[in-house]
Amino acid sequence: MFKQPLRAIIVLAAAFVCPPALGWADYAAGQGAFLVGDYAAALKEFQGDPKPEAMYRLGIMYDHGLGVPEDIQQAVQWYRKAADQGLDWAQFRLGQIYQYDRGVDKDPKASLEWNLKAARQGLGLAQYECATAYLLGLGTERDEAEGLRWLHRAAVMRTMKAQYELAVRYESGNGVAQDETASTKWYLRAAEQGHAMAQYAYAMRLYRGRGVAANPAATLDWLRRAADQGHGRAKADLENLTAGAPEQPQPGRPPAEQGAPRQ
Repeated sequence: MFKQPLRAIIVLAAAFVCPPALGWADYAAGQGAFLVGDYAAALKEFQGDPKPEAMYRLGIMYDHGLGVPEDIQQAVQWYRKAADQGLDWAQFRLGQIYQYDRGVDKDPKASLEWNLKAARQGLGLAQYECATAYLLGLGTERDEAEGLRWLHRAAVMRTMKAQYELAVRYESGNGVAQDETASTKWYLRAAEQGHAMAQYAYAMRLYRGRGVAANPAATLDWLRRAADQGHGRAKADLENLTAGAPEQPQPGRPPAEQGAPRQ
């Protein structure tokens, strides 16, 4: 589930990634004003444009109080207008609001319905929310097979959390056949996107030679990446492996479990 700050980042980021409406003078001017923080001008331009992208930006503005008083009800109205015209990001945002947010009655069923609309258009974040809903029974009957189908789709669409969760499942055999190669592949995909736990897990696979050839240098590189993000075990293991300890690492055991001296 998304915590509030992360949801805000995702929604605001969508203002930059939604496809530009080429040839829409009001929208283009509004987007330009929005990106430089001239919200008064952006508001005027967006209000004059009937396209769903402009309506979505108005939803963002009311959602976060950008140039207007923060008003979740107004935000929902604008998101709904954009979503009804098929804009995937607006559909996803409605799914988030009905599942997690403030100011409206939580409605897991409505959340899933909106996320499904966006997911069917290929939005990875919405696909991940659908996976979560089916796996946990949120707004629907629990359906592991359907949840795993959406989880895999989200992972293919480069949704980092889905990639990590799929890797964990392949490692443990939870809902899928245990597969070291597949687990390693998805840990790497998530690690490359900056997922600290995936970076640590991939480092341990390189260290042990699980699903990939053992590689001490690459192990240290991925441990550093995870440690730089504050991963505690990565910091401890990195310290052990770079401390010049006389004890050699033992295959099959993480470095932190081997009692190597630490500085």
